Amino acid sequence: MRLVFLLVLLVFGGAVIAGPVMSHDHDPPRILIADVKKLLDNGEEVVFLDSRTDIARGEGTSTIPNAILINSNAVLNQFVQKTAKESLIVTFCT
Repeated sequence: MRLVFLLVLLVFGGAVIAGPVMSHDHDPPRILIADVKKLLDNGEEVVFLDSRTDIARGEGTSTIPNAILINSNAVLNQFVQKTAKESLIVTFCT
């Protein structure tokens, strides 16, 4: 679990350093790294989606184990059809 938290921190930490992210009413809900860690520590299932571009994945060194790579609409559609609607899904991107 510590490794997963560290990886989540590395992936999402860049957004914190870059500055605040503006949110709007139509944006999906956001979750803090600390909240994801608490869920994982409590044994909750969290599904991670890697929606970074091919270039960003190639330049980055951070990954989250078992994250699902969403690199096309077909993969995304298949994921949506197979995933329970009540699942907590956390995406990470650039």
